[in-house]
Amino acid sequence: MPFVTEDEKCMIDVYSKHKDLLKSGNFDFENKQYVVHPFLGWVPKPNFAKEWQDELLTDKGAIGVLVTDIKQNSQGLSSTKEYSKNKPNSTVRIAMLGDSYTQGADVSHPFSYPAILEQITENTEVLNFGVSGYGVDQMYLRFLNETLEFNNDAVIMGIYIDDIQRSAHTCKYYLKPKFEVKDGSLELTNTPVPPLREFMMGYKEPKLQSYFIKHLLNNIYNMNPKKRNYNEGFAIFMVLAITSETEPELNEKLRGYLRKQDIDFIDSMDVFSEAHAGAYKNYNFYISGHFNSLGGALIAQKIKNVLEEKKIIRKTPNYKFISNSYVLNEVLVLQNLENGNDLRYITNFMPINGSLEMPKGYVPFEIKA
Repeated sequence: MPFVTEDEKCMIDVYSKHKDLLKSGNFDFENKQYVVHPFLGWVPKPNFAKEWQDELLTDKGAIGVLVTDIKQNSQGLSSTKEYSKNKPNSTVRIAMLGDSYTQGADVSHPFSYPAILEQITENTEVLNFGVSGYGVDQMYLRFLNETLEFNNDAVIMGIYIDDIQRSAHTCKYYLKPKFEVKDGSLELTNTPVPPLREFMMGYKEPKLQSYFIKHLLNNIYNMNPKKRNYNEGFAIFMVLAITSETEPELNEKLRGYLRKQDIDFIDSMDVFSEAHAGAYKNYNFYISGHFNSLGGALIAQKIKNVLEEKKIIRKTPNYKFISNSYVLNEVLVLQNLENGNDLRYITNFMPINGSLEMPKGYVPFEIKA
């Protein structure tokens, strides 16, 4: 029985998922969050917005509505705002690249760590170029193709272990480009990525299937830093290493590579370990495998502190984050550590009475000055 590679399995899944389109002949992506891109594989659909509303009930009846939303602007960024190519005066612009962790999967738009970073810093614009399912190769291509146009002061790439493995393949959620090393240099292959109609009409399902999936740490990101040109108008390039307790060996390979190449990085496990040892001893920082509002806030504050140390942004007070993430990320309270009475709210909760005051006993936290 012939082996089916991981890429072939992915194409089988794509074909199966869209099989009904062959009957209707309608390949429109209306109401889809992503669209096929010939150079990047897929990108966020411009001006896409989706919202879910759930009524929240207590023993005293309805107290409000929880709004869960996805927002993408006309530039395909995860944002409710539009950004000019020319940076506004006296503004620090930070570009964030990454996968679903960066884009903000499983939380509403205001709770992604790039959105929180903008909330807790002054005179900044944080541009969220994160795209669910991206490998490091696609992040790099989006950086070259789009991010560089925005006159950034800092570029931060959020890399999860799987993102490196994805770079070795030509299919994830859809077909994608792939870098191959030839004669010591990188060569881009599998482009242009075909439109969905062309793929569906031409694809032939294999008759025999056996899954032989190899998990390899690809060498695509293995470039000599001495040959790398960082003179692209921004002051700092940094990596957020999104590490996992279940992949210790791969975590160390990623950390080791970043150290060897002298690339500044933040390790998410270090951030959360420090938090567990301090004020957040019994807190959970994940929801459905991604950062919840509290996890995103702690990551954002660590990025803030590093940018302050490197004098990219002005130093401002840190916050204690108070979240009821045990429920559904309804409210994230930012408490100024220098002035405990200075409270700010990030919320997707719409109380019926118009007040952010939640009923006693409903929200599992207390606010103390």
